[in-house]
This record gives sequence, structure tokens and C-alpha cells, in this order.
Amino acid sequence: MVETGYILGPSQRARQILVDVALGRAYADLVIHGGTLVNVYTGELIPDTDVAIAAGRFAVVGNAGRTVGPDTLVVDAAGQYLVPGLVDSHYHIESSRLAPVRHAEATLPHGVTTIVEDTHEICNVLGAEGVRYFLEEAALIPQHIYVTVSSATPPSPFETTGASLGPAWIAELMKLEGVVGLAEVMDMARLFGNDLRLHSMVEAARRAAKSVEGHGDVPLPELDGWVAAGLESTHVSFSAQGTLDKIRRGIFVQLRASMLEQAAPMLKEMAVDQRLIGMCVDDRHAADLEAQGHLDYDLRKGIELGLDPVDAIRMATINNATHFGLDSEIGGIAPGRYADLLIVNDLRSFDISDVYASGKLVAKNGQMVLNLPRRPIPDYARRTVRLRHPPRPADFQIQAPEGRQEVSAYVLTPRYHGTDLGPVTEKLPVKDGLAQVDPSRGICKFAIVERHKATGNIAVSFWRLGFQRGAIAASIAHDHHNIWVAGADDADMAAAVSRVAEMEGGFAVVRGGRVVAEMALPVAGLMADRPLTEVVREIREVERATQELGPAEKLGPDASMYLTYVTLTCYPWSYNLTDQGLMDLRSGERLPVVW
Repeated sequence: MVETGYILGPSQRARQILVDVALGRAYADLVIHGGTLVNVYTGELIPDTDVAIAAGRFAVVGNAGRTVGPDTLVVDAAGQYLVPGLVDSHYHIESSRLAPVRHAEATLPHGVTTIVEDTHEICNVLGAEGVRYFLEEAALIPQHIYVTVSSATPPSPFETTGASLGPAWIAELMKLEGVVGLAEVMDMARLFGNDLRLHSMVEAARRAAKSVEGHGDVPLPELDGWVAAGLESTHVSFSAQGTLDKIRRGIFVQLRASMLEQAAPMLKEMAVDQRLIGMCVDDRHAADLEAQGHLDYDLRKGIELGLDPVDAIRMATINNATHFGLDSEIGGIAPGRYADLLIVNDLRSFDISDVYASGKLVAKNGQMVLNLPRRPIPDYARRTVRLRHPPRPADFQIQAPEGRQEVSAYVLTPRYHGTDLGPVTEKLPVKDGLAQVDPSRGICKFAIVERHKATGNIAVSFWRLGFQRGAIAASIAHDHHNIWVAGADDADMAAAVSRVAEMEGGFAVVRGGRVVAEMALPVAGLMADRPLTEVVREIREVERATQELGPAEKLGPDASMYLTYVTLTCYPWSYNLTDQGLMDLRSGERLPVVW
């Protein structure tokens, strides 16, 4: 049989160019000369190394003199280090408040050339279109964005979201180029309860030979069941022993900055294989990105805590790439890989001079030097705040039983970073038949307004948030992303929700009927297509105005950010407020607010 009909596509042509350059039959586009190579495959520092780049990929690593032609750009890196571009193994771009292109402008100068995006935030608003959105954005920019598909849409049966992604959707989305796994499985009750829907989603990812990402600091003996269920990673592990238990069972542990303090000394002292240790950022809003950096911040912190610089770099590059089966494309400096490379002045301080992404110089000395293309926000990602009617002060009133002067009420306390105390019963005054807040004890109102399907669901309860006046509302409410509003005044609560709806999502702080700070997030109600500096200014204005409302001290200096997480239902907590009411998350029972 004579075979015919071969097709030479762009990828194959690029490979042929690389072969020609490697064999000296063609010249490179770029040669970086004389640097010390950080070889993440062997752990070596190899001095006086050249790197030749063509068609956006590495062609030669070693002596590249034969690849230099009359049009080849040669960059002298003598006295500097050649480091692979950083790979964040678990991240939510949405939490930055920046649309992907704006986020790339903010993070490429920090050496982050690859991000594995967990889509459960945007998927709870847009469903499968959320995956499409990130893949389309990724095609515009030199920063690689790989996607894991949400396993938590909806996060629980007790809330309304914009979509539902079950096993059939997971199986279809796993076929898309750029999709590398199932996003963090968080629902421990259903995982350990052998819930058929959740286990079928895990099975769909495994059948597609994609990763199954986990979430949780699960102790022994439950950890064995967690691993047996098919989960392969976690970015939550707050003790050295817990981290060791996980990697001994084949779990890939993605260290966040908050976990390094416990893990770094253990990794330094114990002679354990570190291939199952990676790094990730998870969530970081724009103001913290500007102040701290991105994965480069976590890497520096690991080095300061005693990690060998080369080991830390491996955790932030090749280990992450290998976990997702991407090591033939990214994570190291070797022929055929994307030419993602950092020129670093000093390894211990990780002082980055130049950032190359797919062979292009994109940033120098912390500043972008390449203008990234942008497109208008697609229609399917806009106008995602859908309310049945404009909110009214009466929507946030809590009726008391007839004839009562005071009532018993459940009062919840935020516990994102603390113990699940459950609701506490408090006596509250009644006025004109309505249960009242009690600012003297820090008791105000917290409400969830359904914004995806215009159901009209509004649930209100009492929380110990400390607000003495006004209200703050936002369309970022992990993970269902309805609108939450907290405050001491019903009219201000209604006005804050109205303003969030008018902006197509975002944050609004209202005091005395006047909007005193706001931030519009029209991309799915989660992100803004505006420059980093502008978004940072708005974040700070919102937080300043929030602090003037008198939030509880335990909410900290970043109360507006903290409150976006108190709505989580996928943690093993007992109670929370959703658009369907005050819920016992274990039994599914709806609790009365007052009685």
C-alpha cells in the first residue's frame, strides 16, 4: 500500500524548523548566550550555557554558536541564571478581579508563564461557557492558560447557580484541547458518601486520562478513603506530618504561601523525594498581586524558609508541569519545549531581569514591554446579574411572631479561617413587628440575593459581622456567586444590591442612601477588563469605605475580601446561608431565622 495525503500543519512545520536549527541547517530567531542554566531535570547548575530559540520554542540548549545568523538576535546573559518560566498548578484568575489578558499583564512581569486555571468560579455563573471563555482568552496571549473543569457546579444541592455540570458535561469538556483535568473536588460529604453524581464526574476525568484535583487537609484514616476515591492532589495541607502522609500516598501537594512555613523545614531536613511537591497561589486579588507578586513571591518565601533555591524552582516549574502531563511542553528548558524562560540575576533573591514567553520578550525589570491583544467582553459573559425585581428595603426585613417584644434568633459567626461554631441563639429586640439588628453586640444582617435565574430568592439572617451602619454588597460569593449583602440598614442593603446589578456585578458600599465606593466587575460578575492600577485603586477604596461601616475586628483589614468566602458550602461546615435559606448542610433542613 502506498500512503498518501500527509498534511503538514503549523505544529509539524514548527517542529521541522526546530530540527533544522538544532542541526545547523537554519538560523535561530534568538540566542541567549552564556548564562548559568538551572536544569530542573537533573538539579544541576550548568555554567556558560547558550539557548537557541526558533518558532517560539527551544531548539538548542548548550553551545548554540552554529545557530547564529545575520538576523539572529543575541542576548548576553553572562553572570545571570536561565530559569524556566514559572508554572502555577492551581489558581483562580477570577479571584484577582482581573480579566485574563489584564491578569497576564500583571503576572508575566513576575515570571509566571503558565497558569492552570480552576474554573469552578466562572462555571457557577456561565456553566460550560466559562471553560470556553478561558480557552478563548488563552489563545490571545503568550501566557499559557490550561483549564481544569469545575467539579462543584453547583457546589451543593442547597443553592441556586447559573448552571449545572454533571458527568456528561465533564466527559465532553475533557475532550477540549487545553483542558487538563477535573477541578478541585471539595464536597467531602458526598465523596465519602459515595454520591453517584460526584463519583461519575471523577470517573469521566479518569477515563479521559486527565487529572482529578482535590481540596482538603484530610487526616488519617479518612485520607486513605480520599485517595482511594481517585483524587490526585491537594493545595490544602497545613502540617508537616500531613504533607508527608499525602506524598507517601502518591498525592501531589501544591504548597501555598501559608503552607510553606510548616512544610519547608520538613522538606529541608528529611531526605524525601520531592517530585510530588509543587507550588500554587490559589487566590490572590489585584492589590495583593501588586504588593506581593505572584508565584515568585511564594518561591522566594520558600527559599527564605530554607528550601534550596533549585529545589524551590523545580517545585514551581517542572513538578507542576509533570503532574498535569505537560512536561513535554512546559516546565523546563530543553529542545522542543515552549521557550518560556526567565533571566534571573540572583537565585536566592529570585531577582528577575527578563521574561520570555513562547520566545518573545514580554517583560523586563518588572515591567511589560509587549502590548497584549484584547477583545471586547463576549456577550455570553456579560449581563449575568438577573434579578426578578429591583430590591426593596422590605426584602431584607425579618418578621417577628405577632405580639412579641423580643425574639430568639439564630446568629452566625464567620468561620472561613476558624472553627465551625454553628449558629448561636441570641435575644433580639422587635420594633413594629420586625426583628431588629443590635449593633451594640455587633449583630447585623447578612443576605443572599439569587442573581443567575431571576428566581426572586432572597434569604436573610442575623450574623455577628460588627457593622454599625450602611451596607456592602458583592456578586463574588464563593462558590455560588449570587449576590451577598451585609449591613445594619435595610434601605442601604437594597441600594447596595441595586448598584451591583446596575454595574453587571461587582462591589458597592452604601452609607446613608449614597454609594460611597464601588468596583464594577462586568465579566461574569467576577472580573474587570481594566488595568491593574485602576482595579487596585478601586479595591482599596471599597475596603476603606467598608472599614468606615464598622466591621468586626475578626474580619481583619481586608473585610470585603474575607466576606466573599463566608458563603462557602463545600466545606465540612454544619450551617450556612444560601438563597434557599438558613441551611443545616448535613441534613438539608431549612432552619428558622427567628422563633
